[in-house]
Amino acid sequence: METNFKSRSFTIVFWIMLIVLVGDTLDTFNRLVIGYFTTGVVSIPGGPVVELTTISLVISIPTIVAVLYGIYLLYKRKKVGGYWVLGANLLGNIVGFTVGPLSGHLSEGLPFFVIYFVIMIIVVIGIPRFYSEKFD
Repeated sequence: METNFKSRSFTIVFWIMLIVLVGDTLDTFNRLVIGYFTTGVVSIPGGPVVELTTISLVISIPTIVAVLYGIYLLYKRKKVGGYWVLGANLLGNIVGFTVGPLSGHLSEGLPFFVIYFVIMIIVVIGIPRFYSEKFD
């Protein structure tokens, strides 16, 4: 029986999506949580080095937990997991840019912020929609 490209490509695209999301979450954890306890600073890609505060730690931990829950839901092939990941990232970044360590650095971090969220929308919303027959 012949299968189409969409059916054959699902497994590899699904696992690449999960690996990219877990890698991004581990990078965020390393930069913000581990960085808070070791160096106390973090560099924004394409921007300045900013000092991490207790507020950034308090923002980071629930955000990372919510992202991990969203990744788990995506692993269980639930479309709502993509919205968890996107929403947690968006909320964490908005709080980080308003009251967190990134406040005052919006103009420097905005291009990276926009590019990051375009990629994130493609990965966590686009892939589950494209393979909608595989996700609940």
